[in-house]
Amino acid sequence: MAAGIGLSKSRAGKTELNLLSVPQDNWKDVAERLPVQLINSESFLILDGGAKPRRRLLDWAMFHVEHSSLNLLRRFNRALKQRNSLLKTLHTGSRKKALEALLPWDREFSESGTALNIKRQEIATKLDDILQDYLNRLLPYFSFELIYKPGWDVSTSLLSQLESSIDRDLASGTTNFGPHRGDIVIYAGKSIAKETLSRGQSKMFVCSLKLALGKMVSDRYADYGTQYSPVFLLDDLPSELDNRNQELVLHELANLNVQCFITSVDKPKFTKEKLKRDARMFHVEHGKIAEA
Repeated sequence: MAAGIGLSKSRAGKTELNLLSVPQDNWKDVAERLPVQLINSESFLILDGGAKPRRRLLDWAMFHVEHSSLNLLRRFNRALKQRNSLLKTLHTGSRKKALEALLPWDREFSESGTALNIKRQEIATKLDDILQDYLNRLLPYFSFELIYKPGWDVSTSLLSQLESSIDRDLASGTTNFGPHRGDIVIYAGKSIAKETLSRGQSKMFVCSLKLALGKMVSDRYADYGTQYSPVFLLDDLPSELDNRNQELVLHELANLNVQCFITSVDKPKFTKEKLKRDARMFHVEHGKIAEA
């Protein structure tokens, strides 16, 4: 439930965010009450892009499963920023002096980074369990595997990893190992998923993943005893999907405690009956909205 949230933008470009009529300086409190999942053309980056979209996906789930984890993420990002800033200024000095100067931030980076990695690993495991159920129904022709990569060799401590990579870090002016390098590798069968799946299959995988995230958060919010639930925004659902696959996705959405907004360039083939819930359809043309 997203009642009491207001967002406006002036002609001058000033953005104002309100929650229960109280101005907000950031999105934290609003985000807690409005977990949003977007499925659009950019969602393919989860498969086709670099590691950043997949890390963001884990951190989104981590935040909504445990809101206090945002403090840990901010703590780690601050340590990373400070360490990288120091590396850029120390690269011309001696190795010994660099190690001494970096040690306080190395300890903070290691402590927060290790804790962050543990939470991400827990979320990745929970997400994979839920995701496999959706994949069995929506994309049963493949055997999928998600492998979480921490961003360093966890057989050694993160602090030891920083010490052993100091020469490389000083040369590059950046931190080469840690949770900021973490990733999820997605396999379909024995191959990397993006090298195996067609465009339509990729979209079904993305839909399955987003549904799994929605269920994880919806179930967790139910545990909290709150009235909040995820909101799904689906842009041009029919793109890449035939009628049968559209209906499969809609069926799964109808079984979730979520609110959905679905857009389509063409008149959708699905009907209100297929949505299996109260639904309203609108037609937008030349900036005018009319109920269809």
